[in-house]
Amino acid sequence: MTATEQLLPTSLTATARGAGASELSRSRRKQLRAFLMFAVSAFLLTIAMWFTQRIPRFTLPSYLDSWSPITPQDELFQSLSNRRLVYIGDSLTRYQYLELTYYLETGLIPSTSNASTLVRGKWDPTNQLTWPDWDTFFQQTSISHRGVSHCDCYRTKELPLEQTWENRYYDAGDVHLEFHQLFKDVGVCSLRGTQSSVPSQSSPPTKPDWCQTVPSFIASTISLHPTVTIVLNGGLHEPFSPATFDHVLKVVTDTNATLIWKTTTPDRNGRHVRDPPVPVHLPNVKVLNTSAIVDDVVASGRRREDLYFDHLHFVGEMSHRFNMKIVEDLLP
Repeated sequence: MTATEQLLPTSLTATARGAGASELSRSRRKQLRAFLMFAVSAFLLTIAMWFTQRIPRFTLPSYLDSWSPITPQDELFQSLSNRRLVYIGDSLTRYQYLELTYYLETGLIPSTSNASTLVRGKWDPTNQLTWPDWDTFFQQTSISHRGVSHCDCYRTKELPLEQTWENRYYDAGDVHLEFHQLFKDVGVCSLRGTQSSVPSQSSPPTKPDWCQTVPSFIASTISLHPTVTIVLNGGLHEPFSPATFDHVLKVVTDTNATLIWKTTTPDRNGRHVRDPPVPVHLPNVKVLNTSAIVDDVVASGRRREDLYFDHLHFVGEMSHRFNMKIVEDLLP
């Protein structure tokens, strides 16, 4: 007992001793809690590391990669990686191109209503009729693609179709897509455009900056991109002359490019446009038989009229089927 404790009453001395013991007990409890929390955390971390190291031993579904699902959209990006796919044709081919870019950006297939029941404001990239005007259509179907799309486009109601132009470009990483409008094989200026970098042009120059025949445009495209895949369609307006088509085949022959001839689809009543004969024996010439795809869907029980939003153009689902046929079966 200390000298100070000898001078204090016994009750006070006992109280002081109890308080000291209580304080020591609280301190030890805090230390014990801290130790237990550390031990539990270390145990859980050890278990997590052990489990992580053994995840590859489990059999994961084929669409999983490092716990991230590989979607059909991702698979399509992979299939098109390090490729350049160039569409040339009329509005049927334009909507096919727009469906592909929309699907790549959103993972969704565009949907639309029948033309007779369209509501303004319900905009569909594969149906220009759902947009208020051409300029809005050109702009919004480009800028909606997070800056990777560009549209050198000009069209008014006053101009004949063959004096308008629509050149679209989509560059997302290693995926490169293009669409070039071709309404008629009019010779020297069948394909045209400007060097503009804006999404659309409402006040273009008095004449386009460049103007080419179909064979010369394809030849220049192949010279810039030797392994390009070109999807070509004569369209509904005026089929290729035999001379022009033969010239195209000569341009493509003995190159590393691939030409996919897209047959012209029938209208909603089943009427067909006469396409030129395609020499499928050439190693780098293939055929996208869109008519056969349409017939297969109808044979499955679908009504033919439900596949169109007007008498000529297809809903987004059908454009998606055409594109998947290219990607899955026709790409080199």
